[in-house]
Amino acid sequence: MCGQDKPALVLNTAESRVQLVVGTRKKLLFAQQTDVQARTMQILPPAIDLCLKKLGLRPHDLERIAVVRGPGTFTGVRVGLSIALGLARGADLPMAGLDYLSLLAQGPARLMQEKMWVCSYARQNLVNIQAFSAARKNAFGPAQSMSKEGAVQAMTADGTGACVFGSGIRWNQSWWSKHLAGMHVLDPIWDNPLPEILLQAAWQEQASKAYVLPAYLRPSDAETHLEHIARERGVDPGVVRETIPDFECRS
Repeated sequence: MCGQDKPALVLNTAESRVQLVVGTRKKLLFAQQTDVQARTMQILPPAIDLCLKKLGLRPHDLERIAVVRGPGTFTGVRVGLSIALGLARGADLPMAGLDYLSLLAQGPARLMQEKMWVCSYARQNLVNIQAFSAARKNAFGPAQSMSKEGAVQAMTADGTGACVFGSGIRWNQSWWSKHLAGMHVLDPIWDNPLPEILLQAAWQEQASKAYVLPAYLRPSDAETHLEHIARERGVDPGVVRETIPDFECRS
């Protein structure tokens, strides 16, 4: 297979619906999405193997591997990055990291002109949000992780009737509908990026042999409850905190 026709493999494990896409710069060759419900490691590797066999490809036949680096579930993001890294190192391929909220925004942005808020689920009472300009196709600011109350305050601060969508508002949607009065809540079809958008981003993003770093946005539960975990194990929390690296940088 000549270089220009070599495809890219794209993995999205940020949420419970895992996506696997393969395609060249001009053509989508394969797309699959599966609701894994915390079984990403059991489901994704055999799915990749079956996909490549159906296309008559080996990992060495790929041009690059792109993987969504977050924000998303800690387990999902870690598994996706680990699988992508294993494939890339084994086949000596470059990797590209993709930002999840930006991918989500690209779907409805093609159909509207107003401001959009992407709101993905982080954990109970916590969401990841980011605002985008549909007209200019760019973000107004960085992605943030905050409480649902804080998210509502941020989304409604300018008083405009913006659009909002994402898995974050599907949890207790009646509460969100009550507090987002005046905003246009988009259909759940936009809660996952389209395969074509994943493939396009895989080719547009710069790829290299460097590690793709995760974008978690928030501390893990283990970091947040470190003192409690240490005490349960009979260890001085202060000593534990001093011996664990600072993970404040998350992008």
